[in-house]
Amino acid sequence: MKSRLLTPELLHWLQSEEASDALAALGAHPLSDNAILPTLMALRKRFTPEQAAALMETVRLRKRAKAKFPRTYDRMFFEGEALEQASHALAAAHRARRFAEFEWVVDLGCGLGADALALAEQGRAVLAVDRDPVRLALMQANARALALVERIRPIRGDIVRPAWRSVAAWADPDRRSNSRRIFDPEQLRPRLSALLGSRDITPNLGVKLMPGLPHNAIPAEAEAEWISVNAALKECTLWFGALCREP
Repeated sequence: MKSRLLTPELLHWLQSEEASDALAALGAHPLSDNAILPTLMALRKRFTPEQAAALMETVRLRKRAKAKFPRTYDRMFFEGEALEQASHALAAAHRARRFAEFEWVVDLGCGLGADALALAEQGRAVLAVDRDPVRLALMQANARALALVERIRPIRGDIVRPAWRSVAAWADPDRRSNSRRIFDPEQLRPRLSALLGSRDITPNLGVKLMPGLPHNAIPAEAEAEWISVNAALKECTLWFGALCREP
């Protein structure tokens, strides 16, 4: 199943007892390449074609997600592009600790929820914002799977047209266009300048950017932090306001 065919309704079904039992059975024994088609055909005798494809895709993506979410991948839900852009769990946990003094944090562009989950795990209340209904549904499904749903409030909205004010926020702009990586911060969605323009209503801000961010793109008042996981450079984070330790 291609990621774009995932819908909130299909994701809701994937969380049902019926689907959970099927996922457990599929995940218990790794599928060889030769077994994929026969397994899919067998599933289609029990479920609709869309449901059968969603089960197979969930198992496939959970296997891929193990590298990013080693403790929780087998309980989570994914779509391909959202998984590619999701923060590694270790990086998300590292960053979440910087928000310790804040009761509420807004996650701008929450995607499948990696950062919102990390913030909630460390005791923060989170307003998770995304304009994509599928990704917002993924975040909710993952919060439910990890028993964090009480700490996270979802809202569908455009992060550059905020309908809220917040003391602290985390922003993760889209760094891909048609599956290609973006290297210019002004080509991100939303642009870096648009995110920084919101600091009048969100003074304490962290922004996740590409690890190859040009140094001349770093505002003088910001702290830039590069984060690597297992010796692989993953990202650059810009910190503003009280989140900034060394401008």
